[in-house]
Order: sequence, then structure tokens, then C-alpha cells
Amino acid sequence: MKISRLLLLTILSFMVAPLSVRAAPPGAATAGRPEVPSVRPLRQRPELSGPELYRSKTHVLVHYTTSGRDSTAPAFAESVAVYSESAWVRIARFGWAMPAPDQGYGGDDRMDIYVRSVGIVAGSCPDSAYSNPYPDGVSCYHQYNCSLAMNEWLKWVGTHETHHSAQARYAGNLGRWSYENTSNYVVRKVFPDCWEVYDWSFDAVSPLSTPWLSINHSPTSDNYVGAGALFWVFLDEYYGEDAPRRIWDLMGRHAGEHTFRDFDSVLRTDYESSLAAALGHYAIWRYFTGARDDGLHFALAESLRNCVVHARHTTFPASGDQGSHGPRGPAGVCPIEFVNSSSQDLIITFDGQVRHDWRVYVLAIRGGEVHEQLMDLDAANSGELRIPVALAQTAVLLPVVVETAGDSDSTAALQFDYSASLADEKVLGLEAPGTAVLLGQRGANPVAGSVPFVVTLGTGVPGRLALIDATGREVRDYRVAGTGRPETVTWDLTDRSGMRVASGIYCCQLSGAGGIVQRKLIVK
Repeated sequence: MKISRLLLLTILSFMVAPLSVRAAPPGAATAGRPEVPSVRPLRQRPELSGPELYRSKTHVLVHYTTSGRDSTAPAFAESVAVYSESAWVRIARFGWAMPAPDQGYGGDDRMDIYVRSVGIVAGSCPDSAYSNPYPDGVSCYHQYNCSLAMNEWLKWVGTHETHHSAQARYAGNLGRWSYENTSNYVVRKVFPDCWEVYDWSFDAVSPLSTPWLSINHSPTSDNYVGAGALFWVFLDEYYGEDAPRRIWDLMGRHAGEHTFRDFDSVLRTDYESSLAAALGHYAIWRYFTGARDDGLHFALAESLRNCVVHARHTTFPASGDQGSHGPRGPAGVCPIEFVNSSSQDLIITFDGQVRHDWRVYVLAIRGGEVHEQLMDLDAANSGELRIPVALAQTAVLLPVVVETAGDSDSTAALQFDYSASLADEKVLGLEAPGTAVLLGQRGANPVAGSVPFVVTLGTGVPGRLALIDATGREVRDYRVAGTGRPETVTWDLTDRSGMRVASGIYCCQLSGAGGIVQRKLIVK
């Protein structure tokens, strides 16, 4: 069932209102608490159009009435209470800080939900400051539209809004995009079936249909603010399910708004990565969605739409630029495909707008194998990468914006140029039959990540690829069976014990029946 996206704008809004003291619901605990809380609420609690009734759960208190414009069926109020209570329990299982107590407003410290006639589907409203242990934390109450249908959609809304209150416990002053993105991700996390009820990937404005937009794109005119949940799903799958919660925890512990700084800090400290690296890998991850699912990148890929490709080239030389969809802010990317049906290598160049931070990846794809290569850029954001024909039939250029100074609502689209041309394959080695031949990595020296070598040995000729450091010590070796066809051997820059090797110069030596081929490799 598709729901109109414009109905989903559940905005955390802040406004000071006079203190409103309401009678406690039947059975509410009041011992030890003053009649009037010492902290003024940020917002006055709603007044219902008729006598106030209650549906009570362990963590949730639903306020409703059966008369007037806010009239609600008791069964509907009970469903709101059940779904919200279930969401509370499930979110807590994943270790999130749960909604702050509201200092007695609404009758007690449970999370209050008011079912009434209101102009939104549902909303989470900041109520009173709660700085334990997060300095900018606030408590919240919720408002639900009394005309909502009583179906699976209500489960989605209950989870989304309950998690908003958990977010507000961390901080009540962050960017709207991070609230909406994360709460939609949590819906998927705690109720996987809800993804089918509300499938973000098919929106006209989403990280797949408009990949050039930034993760913090958040105008009220479209629903990218919710579709951006895919970024948090990526963080969960790529770094582990605790990564999103750790990021929110750090954002809450620092007073003020510093979302991107805390992203980077958590990824560096806990995952030996960085925000720039995450944004780059997120671009790669999105490319392998829909029909491009390779079973390696994204668990939900097959069920999603194809990520939009900026351009596709099948003849060379080829060139282009950003056109009308230049990337805008963090994670903005423009995938460009090159299909090489020749017997020549492909040389790809990139020139990005200066004074901006880019990461440029090239995916070399042949059959079921994918090699990810990061292009080295100079101070002018220019770079070149040579892709051996034996390594790729399809090459994908992914220019990704990784700076976090702006977003797509305030930053102009960045500009870039690219080109691709064919070049004769340069073979290293002796020409006698059966000799070992070592190809690849001519344009990727020095290297900082995994190094794929394309090796060709005569049929039936066994070979050995050895990696030797500057002292002459052999740090790693691989056995290669001669098939007469190019084969890929990938070195992950680790030694035989699994430890990453030190930066420096290494000799890559391939030996076979016909002799030895070697070349220099510089490891960053």
C-alpha cells in the first residue's frame, strides 16, 4: 500500500508556551512529586474536544475522547497504545536511550500520545528539557490524527514517532534530516515487514532516483528527508548494527549541533574509518541495487530500484561533465558507466571543481568479479586511472562529494569533467612461450587499499606471485595455476600473519616456467 509522501512530514518543532497543569489519569503515581513541575514545558499540552479517556501501557499513555471533533473509537486508541508500546520495547532491545520522562506532564512520566483532529499524520512535540545525561535532551509528547486507518500503517507511525522521542532524549536541536532518516531506518530495523508498507526506494526523490543529492537534503517540498533512511541502513550493514546508535550517542553528549564532526569521530575511533570513506562506500553500495545486485553489497538490493546512472558510454574516446545534475554536498554522486568491448585498456580521467573535497572511485567489473579502486587526485582534484582490459568489461566512475560544509539546499551543484580513451595493452615480461606475464596496477601506484594483479601463465604452467619488502624479506606469496587466460590475484596489503604491511617500496615478483617478471609497488 502506497501512502502519500506529503502526509509524512513529522517535524520536531520548538516553541515556548504557557505552563499547563492537567489532572492525572486514573491510577497515575503522584507520590513524591510536586503538583507543579519545576521546569516549564516548551509546549502547552493539547486540550481534547470532550472528556479525556486513557489507554494505559507500561511505557505509554494514550489520551483520547469519544466526543466532539477529536472523537476516537476506543479500539483505535487501544491499537495506538499497543503498537507504540511494542515499538518502545523493541527499540530498547537495540540499546537506544529511551524517551525521557516528562516530569509529570500528562499525569505521570510515561510517553503521552494525544489522539485528536490535527493537520498531520502524527507528530513528536518537544515538551521539557531533560539534560540527564545529554545536555540538549528534551522529553516529548505525540499527537496522532484521529482519522488514521487502523492497519499496518499505524505500526509504522507508532515506531517512527516513538523513536523520535528517543532521538530527542539525545538532542532536541539537530538537523531535521537526521531525525527523519534515522527514525525511518529504525522502523525497518524493528519491524522489517513495515518496509513493504512504506517502500522509500521508489520515490521520485530518493538516494537512488536522485543520487546527486546530499544525505542532508531536507526541503519540505519532497520526501528525500525520509528516503535518506537508506544511508542509515548502509551504516548498519557496512559497519554493524550498533553504528547508528553510537553516532547518536556522541551527538547527544556534545552540546550544540555538530552532526558531521561526530559522525567522523565515531567512524574513526570505533571502526578505523572516516566519514569521507563512509560516503564513498555508500556511493558504491547504492550502485549495486536493483538489477545490478551482485549479492555482495546490500542485503535488500534486489528489492530496490536501480540507482540512476548519470551517463553511459560504449564508444571511445568519450567525455562529459556534470550536466544538469552536479553532485550537491555530502554523498552526492553521479555514476558514469563505460562498456569496453575492445581488446584495449581503458584510461579514465577526472577533473573536479577545486576547493571542494572529492573521492573518486572506479569499479572494474568483469563477470561476477568487482574490483574497487580509489583514484589518486592531485591538488587540483584531477586524476587518471588505467583499467586493464583483462580486469574489466564494464568500468564505473563514481565521483563522490565528501565535504560537509554545506548541503544540497544551500550549496550549488559542483562541476566536473571526465574522459575515457582506449590504449594498447602494455605487457610486462618475456615473450617466449610459457613465460609468466604480470599485468595491471600501472595507473594505481602508490596504493593504499587492496591491489588486484591480473596474471597470465601458459596453460599447465604453475606460477608463484611473491611480495618482497625493501629489506628483501618475503612478506606474502600466492600460488597461481597456469590456464592460458588472465587471472586475478588480489593482495590486501597484509603479511602472512594478517597484519597490514608498513608503508614503503615492495617488489612484486611473478615466477613461472619461462622466467621471472617483477615490478615495483609503493604502499602508502
